This record gives sequence, structure tokens and C-alpha cells, in this order.
Amino acid sequence: MLKIVGLAEAQSEFVILSGYTVDIRWNTLRPQGHVFWSRAVAKHPYIECLLEIGIAEHSHILEEFTVVSVKREQVHFDETPSFSNLGIPTQFGLPICEWADTYPKPRYIREEGTFSVWVGHHAFTVCIGETIEIARVVAVKRAHFGISASNELVALHLSDLRADEMLAIKTTFAK
Repeated sequence: MLKIVGLAEAQSEFVILSGYTVDIRWNTLRPQGHVFWSRAVAKHPYIECLLEIGIAEHSHILEEFTVVSVKREQVHFDETPSFSNLGIPTQFGLPICEWADTYPKPRYIREEGTFSVWVGHHAFTVCIGETIEIARVVAVKRAHFGISASNELVALHLSDLRADEMLAIKTTFAK
């Protein structure tokens, strides 16, 4: 899992919906110099599910969160889980991730494992792993990151989505 070790300021937020992926970016529309952490379910020779998180190479700030593909049974078209009514501590900023400079080039780590997606009326949530226990929330713009007691990123909740954004997300995952 991806460990969170600090917080940074967010300047801007971009939600990019291509019809195939859901991509949320902070601070830069065209990120460069990223290292990537990903979560995947692979059935050789195909990748069935893929979640990628782009991290700025030198500052280790989480700047990109992309759902590339997900199995149909992992998508739920119900109201999304919300972190705001859980009564847990909330901090503000972008997560800074633990990243060892000794990781092999091209600086890409892939962990095997599942994730689930919830598509609601005005929100979109991704839960990483089978069991999610959120100890604190890190909020930035419309995004809320769920952080476990061991400081691992376990969820992302994107709220206050416009009707056109929700339509694009629903269309992406209805395939």
C-alpha cells in the first residue's frame, strides 16, 4: 500500500474524463517527471483492473489518480460511501507519499490486489483493497483521501461533481 508521510498545498484540480478512464490531477494539467504506484489484477496476458497514482518524482506529492480499467463486478452504481459523516479527523492538503529513491527504474511499482468503484448521483469513490478502515481524511478541493491508522491510502472520494462529469463517469463504467 502507498504510505502517506505529509501534506502539501494544492493549487488547482482537474478532472479529466476520456470516456475510457477517470483521471484526477492536482497542481498541473500535464504532469511530467512522475513515478507511479499502481494496483492491478492481472490474468496473463491481460490486466483486468488497473489503478495508477502519479507522484511527483522529487517532492513525492500525489498529483494524479487514474482509474484505467476495472472489472464490471467491482463497479457499484449505488450512493457512494462518504467520509464527511464518519466523525473522523480531517486535514487539508495533498498527500506526500513515502517513496524510496532506491526503487528500480522506471520508478514504477505495481502491487497485485483489487479495488472497487462506487458511482453515485454526485460523487465517485474508489476503495483500495478488500477491507477499508479509515482513521483520518485528507481533503483537497473536491477530493477526500481516506487514510488508514497505519497512514496508508485506502480510498478516494470525489464529490460535488457536475451533471456532465457524472454522465461521463457513468458512461465510462457502464461498458
